[in-house]
Amino acid sequence: SPLWSCSFWHTPSSEGLPLPVFFCLFVSCMGQQAFSTMEGLAARLSTTTEGQMGGGRCPAQAVDLDHPLDVKFDYAPAKEMGGLRVSGLYGKAKLRENDVILSVNGKMLKNLEGQQLIQTFKQAIENAHGQGDKLVKLRILKGKEKMKEKGKEKAHGISTSIAEGAKAEVDSKSMKGKKLLPLPPKKIKLVLWDMDNTLLSMHTRGVWFNKVEDLFEHVTLPFLQLVPRLLKEGFQVGVVTFSDAEVAKIYSEMEGRKGRGGEDLVGPVIHGAITQAALSSGVDSKTATQSATKTVEQLYVVGALPDFRNMHTVEFQKKRMPMSKFWHIEKVKDLHQKRFPGSPRIKNEEILFFDDSASNICAAERDDVNARLVDPSNAFTEKDWLEAIEALQKEEKS
Repeated sequence: SPLWSCSFWHTPSSEGLPLPVFFCLFVSCMGQQAFSTMEGLAARLSTTTEGQMGGGRCPAQAVDLDHPLDVKFDYAPAKEMGGLRVSGLYGKAKLRENDVILSVNGKMLKNLEGQQLIQTFKQAIENAHGQGDKLVKLRILKGKEKMKEKGKEKAHGISTSIAEGAKAEVDSKSMKGKKLLPLPPKKIKLVLWDMDNTLLSMHTRGVWFNKVEDLFEHVTLPFLQLVPRLLKEGFQVGVVTFSDAEVAKIYSEMEGRKGRGGEDLVGPVIHGAITQAALSSGVDSKTATQSATKTVEQLYVVGALPDFRNMHTVEFQKKRMPMSKFWHIEKVKDLHQKRFPGSPRIKNEEILFFDDSASNICAAERDDVNARLVDPSNAFTEKDWLEAIEALQKEEKS
């Protein structure tokens, strides 16, 4: 995440300071208590997901590889695994996104935390550069590669569904022979998705400083197919995320450039992705834009990072926001009742929820939410949806 803007090199910020130094100056102004909290906050914003390495069932095997020092990459603490998780690559390498680095040139990272973890890694890299080495030896746990869509026909079929939805011409004849994902059972009233590594096939790392347009292609195709149709069929739909507009505001002021998070990011990304998909399917620009606007206006979007809110927001000084999606889900229920006065409050068992964090899923399940864990290396897939619907149908019959 931007809170751990770390790499092999120091990227100059808008103030002319290396980003890691800039971050440390920011933290020091907040005091020692703030520093420890921001370390935890940074870990929450990284691409970590509990229990995912090795497929979430079998333990992954560590492997050694020699990595070229001139091939740079981004990384963030992998809290549940220990070590550093690769979150972005800038050249050809044997590493890939989601790999977890356990040691570098024999220096163990697995049992280190926070700033000590980052500094140990950086020092090992600097030592290698100083010795004139061209390679650095890494011990890693291999992460899963992102699942590739099979063929253009599948993607076209989903885009066609979006286009037909935009034209409001979906009927039994036009959809004959076309594959549509099944709708949830009647007991489900609300469908929720997390954003990073769930409805998006990547992680925005807390604050997104790049162009919003860069994220359009990362919105998963099943999500694009399902959302307009679910809304058309009367289901409530929303996004609950730890990405936080308040965090983005602070980092934007620090950086002197516009960053987005939370509600300020989710809406524009979904709007743009739906518009782009409709345009690529032959829908005229006005209709595509109007359809996307109507869809986004119906969504419930709640973005808040618990660690940050508990520290900086008066509302949560006494009653802290749980480190889960509990508060986010309750907020969506509040928004639903505000939008439909007099309507009964949605019950947890009437919610279907997708997230790539095992801890968020477990917490939701304890509250009787129908929660489904998404593999972060694949993000939300048709398989995730079909398995969720099948489980709900079996439960309904039993």
